[in-house]
Amino acid sequence: MTMLRIRPPSIRVAGRVEGEVGDTPFAVTTSHGLLLWNGRHFERITRGPACGLTVRDGALWVFQRAGRHGRVLSVHLAGEDVEVVPRIWGLPGNGYCIDFVDDELMVTDPSRNQVLAYRIGDGGPAVHAAHAARSFCLEDRAARVPLRISALLPHGPLLFVMASKGRGHDSRQSEIWAFDSRARLVAVVPAGGTHCHDLFFDGEQFVLCRSRERTVVRGPHPVYRADGFPRGLAVGEDRVLVGVSAHARSRHARESGAASVDFLDRDFRWQGRITLRHGQIRNVRLLSDDIATSNAVRRTAKTSAHTR
Repeated sequence: MTMLRIRPPSIRVAGRVEGEVGDTPFAVTTSHGLLLWNGRHFERITRGPACGLTVRDGALWVFQRAGRHGRVLSVHLAGEDVEVVPRIWGLPGNGYCIDFVDDELMVTDPSRNQVLAYRIGDGGPAVHAAHAARSFCLEDRAARVPLRISALLPHGPLLFVMASKGRGHDSRQSEIWAFDSRARLVAVVPAGGTHCHDLFFDGEQFVLCRSRERTVVRGPHPVYRADGFPRGLAVGEDRVLVGVSAHARSRHARESGAASVDFLDRDFRWQGRITLRHGQIRNVRLLSDDIATSNAVRRTAKTSAHTR
């Protein structure tokens, strides 16, 4: 597949601000697309269901669903221009998480209970999903059982993967699986709940969303209770952003209900929120200095363009 560069027109999406949210730009993936917040409103950059999101070398990387399949795009911001570049195509459509480990892009593949690693050059053509450099297999503990993989966290020499067995109301307790640099499973610890999402290690404890319980926890202790279904976690030096979607049984209610990005300080005290109606929030990333992503020295996205 040849490299196809797209310059899509951005569309404004309203956001209602409460409290103190500052002017820090951030990105959100939702069931309707990728949004950027520029301090006054959201701009929709891509259309269609978007899930995994990370930042690297001045660009956003996003997993986008297209029918039964998925693809990874890189999004480059320059002036008022937005350039969207396909990077990986032909992925299963139920993928959720992406992040980099050094120069490898990790992409979850729940349909085969694995995490795939890709080496992608800056100027080369898009890569087909079959051309992964290596994989991290989760079959040993979940043979023939479908997994729900809901978080990736590279930390030092380890890759942490959060996964749950089963689907929907039948899902079991979430677990955090640790793989070493040779893709060997070295440890498994319970996440403490079902339907857990997102993962950050603050040097002492894991911070994650126990979404069904509507809480953010640090270690075993709840530190924030959301008004809905928390999913999407960004962490800066002085703030935490949490995506919160409508908590409802029907898909229609979840899609049509209000969602928000809640702003907390680093002690998880509420500071403000931005409410929007653009489907369910899947992921949240600060465009600079998001310490919940990998590659600490390379995680800033260029944002000066989108301030109009």
